[in-house]
Amino acid sequence: HCEKTPSARKFFYRTADILSGNYAHIPNHLMSCKYCPTHVKSSLSQKKKSHAEDKIKLTRGSQRIFFNSIWDRLHLARKVCG
Repeated sequence: HCEKTPSARKFFYRTADILSGNYAHIPNHLMSCKYCPTHVKSSLSQKKKSHAEDKIKLTRGSQRIFFNSIWDRLHLARKVCG
């Protein structure tokens, strides 16, 4: 949404653990970026409201599994695309 603007942000993480520990930077950027579409901010705001309640329902280790899955998908795509 803002990649060709002067205030563009880039999120590069070396490991899945670093990604999971710093993930809050991404939604925080989306909420504050003037180039992010309003519907994205609205959807993100709604999801943030239910996050704490939803997180209670998850088993211990679910977040690590989720971020490892995201990490694997991202890096597999990079290997395939070259």
